[in-house]
Amino acid sequence: MSDCKRSYRYRAFDYFVRAIAFASLFIVMSAIYRQDDDPGSNYIHPRHGMQ
Repeated sequence: MSDCKRSYRYRAFDYFVRAIAFASLFIVMSAIYRQDDDPGSNYIHPRHGMQ
């Protein structure tokens, strides 16, 4: 029974990590696409936005 729980947790964790990786990759790709598409775009870098 503990093995079943462990495998379920591992599967959920693996799915979570994959979702985070895909989301970050999509954000980076969209940011690069926005920057390439329009140099004067209103894409604000988080650090610059905080100042």
